Amino acid sequence: MARPRLRRAIERAEGERERLLKVLDPLPHDLLERSPTAMVWSVAQVIAHLATIEEGALAYLTKKLHYGKHRPVSPSAGIRLLILNAGLRLPVKYKAPAVVAAVPPTSYADARARWCMAREGLIAAYSALPDELLLHGLFKHPALGRFDPARALRFLRRHMLRHVGQIQRTLRSAGSSAE
Repeated sequence: MARPRLRRAIERAEGERERLLKVLDPLPHDLLERSPTAMVWSVAQVIAHLATIEEGALAYLTKKLHYGKHRPVSPSAGIRLLILNAGLRLPVKYKAPAVVAAVPPTSYADARARWCMAREGLIAAYSALPDELLLHGLFKHPALGRFDPARALRFLRRHMLRHVGQIQRTLRSAGSSAE
């Protein structure tokens, strides 16, 4: 049951990421690297933020596997994920945790390469897990705790979709200020 759920989560998360990149890749890189204001991330910075999140997820997984200090997620994991994903759907601005909030200016090419590398590494690591670990808390959200790999990917997908709206607003602002 857990392996097919993980495969579906991978397919959905990857499908959304590929759709986003298919829209962004043909755009001029100077547009993607332009921040409309000093307080707003450029599209490249948003992509770098997404990469940072997934790099952190892979580092946490690696640490947990190395030290062996992991256990099955609690029965509340499903409810916590529902709360988390519902919160991401709300039109409320959240302050990113400090560890992922500071995103320096970067090129789109570098941010995209980082995100692709992080995602490929995360998927490879999750896919290689033995079945007995697929329901273990190998991903940690800073506010809502540990999730198993399939739930982690569901969160990462929802988190990315939230940022798609931000990307669209940034492109409209950056495009109009460039005219």
